[in-house]
Amino acid sequence: MKRYTQLIFLVFIIIALNSCNYEQYEKYAIVSGIVEDGTETKSIAREDCTTFVAPSIPTTVSSGGLKVNMVIIQITFEGSITQPSFGDPFAQQSFKSNTNCWANKIFDNGSGQLNEYWQEVSYGKFMLYPAEETHGTANDGIISVSLSGNHPNFSTDVSPTPWFTDALKKADPYIDFSKYDNNSDTYLSKQELQIMFLVAGGESASGQVPGVWGHASCLSPSPIHDGYSIGECGYQGYSTFGERQGTNMIRDATIGIIAHELGHAIFCLPDLYDTSYTGSGIGSFGLMSGGSWGYKSGESQGSTPVHPIAWSKSNTDGSWCYNWYKNTKNYNGLVFELPDNISSSSSSVTLYHSTHPNYNTKIINIPGKTNEYFMLENIGHDGYQAGLDWMLGGYLGLTDDNTSGIAIWHIDDNQSNNTDYTHKIVDLEEANDPGLDPGGTHGGRQANLYYLGNKTEFNNSTDPNSKTYDGNSSGITINNISAAGDSMTFDISF
Repeated sequence: MKRYTQLIFLVFIIIALNSCNYEQYEKYAIVSGIVEDGTETKSIAREDCTTFVAPSIPTTVSSGGLKVNMVIIQITFEGSITQPSFGDPFAQQSFKSNTNCWANKIFDNGSGQLNEYWQEVSYGKFMLYPAEETHGTANDGIISVSLSGNHPNFSTDVSPTPWFTDALKKADPYIDFSKYDNNSDTYLSKQELQIMFLVAGGESASGQVPGVWGHASCLSPSPIHDGYSIGECGYQGYSTFGERQGTNMIRDATIGIIAHELGHAIFCLPDLYDTSYTGSGIGSFGLMSGGSWGYKSGESQGSTPVHPIAWSKSNTDGSWCYNWYKNTKNYNGLVFELPDNISSSSSSVTLYHSTHPNYNTKIINIPGKTNEYFMLENIGHDGYQAGLDWMLGGYLGLTDDNTSGIAIWHIDDNQSNNTDYTHKIVDLEEANDPGLDPGGTHGGRQANLYYLGNKTEFNNSTDPNSKTYDGNSSGITINNISAAGDSMTFDISF
């Protein structure tokens, strides 16, 4: 069989974002999906370029969920010269696909589209909706603008702020920002209106030049339009990504990196890869790490991004970024999943997998510790979780198309990121075949999960163990873990 290169996570932070708990820029490269003859993996087309129709709003959203309006500003660069086939890569850059393709990809809830992803991972609680605007196809949520000059070299740490500020100025005549101040507080929040910049050229996270690094950030100073500061730090911000991915920019960007950046921009979720780029953090197991590049056999990377892990789902409050994990949890009543606390020894605790109608997670608080605990979830393999199958070794023949198992997460909310691999904010206790920390050899394997036939016990003396980060005994024992499946059981004592 054709062999694929291993997924490698290389990440780093450039600038911290004021009081927010995610970086101003994030950069990571992957080497993956390349077959022996050097060509890119076969791509299953998921582009829908038919006439855009605004999506219906599910009752689960209208009756207590969160609908977030978004305007997408498409940026082309006029360039000072016409770009030849092998000339200046930072010259003129125009869009390769039409706006219908992007409106459907972002706002439609059909197969493989971004809203379908958010509906699944939020259990029907969240969706994106196109903002009202008058450019091109009215109310498809997309405004196209053209900027003078060549495409800037964003890949060399050039700040995009001047270009994004200019783009907002040119987009302003087509949108009334005042319509989105729902609470009349004279500010536009993350929940009221999202700003996304879709930049012609490549997505630098997939190694393309010219490109823009996908990131979530804010504008300082923020431009004023219709009496509102747009993209202001602490309130609204923005997200951005490049139009094209793949060798020689052969395809439109997949939804994975878009979902990842919106995890920052809307829900203030931090990155869970190792932002010192010495290890893989939680690897492929979650959207806020390498799972944003999830895919199934025959797909392009990022076509099937995996779910946010249970810890991320329990912190999706849609609030401002300030001290999000300590002070604003469940701020507006929107949480994708609220874990159950296990407060005493119990037998036959049941966990249902990520896409099961009865999906649930458990927290085991460590006696005597504040904000340090274990969180358990059953990692499934259905729906968008199917993106794990190939990433956890499917391309090596290591899985049987079933990546279920118990993930034991060691959490310390006193930390802010996963940079310190000896003391992470979120650490996966790898049952077997460890490889996520520095010196590791992969970005995740099914054997990292607990299930009958792999490893079925977790306590103070096992490897890994249930000790606290300071090396003391937690007294927690988990054993009798069942076979992998839609529902899994285990016993706990402490």
